[in-house]
Amino acid sequence: MAYLSGANVSLIHTTLPELGFDVLKRIWRPELRDENARRLLERCGLVGAGPWRVLVPGYVFHALRAGRTALPYSPRVEDVDFA
Repeated sequence: MAYLSGANVSLIHTTLPELGFDVLKRIWRPELRDENARRLLERCGLVGAGPWRVLVPGYVFHALRAGRTALPYSPRVEDVDFA
């Protein structure tokens, strides 16, 4: 939102890939046991068994690397990782 409101640049396409519980747990809280991680996801509004459409940091990094001509970036499930 900062790029959009500050520079009128849309970084990421609004249609996000669906991510399952195991992927989100790996990204955000790998040290938590499943029941604790699920409670955390529910507090963030991610209820049920999933999958969910969630903006994750890897998508932002891929969008920035892609460059302005490739924006808005359409993330893929594989883009959750950034190397």
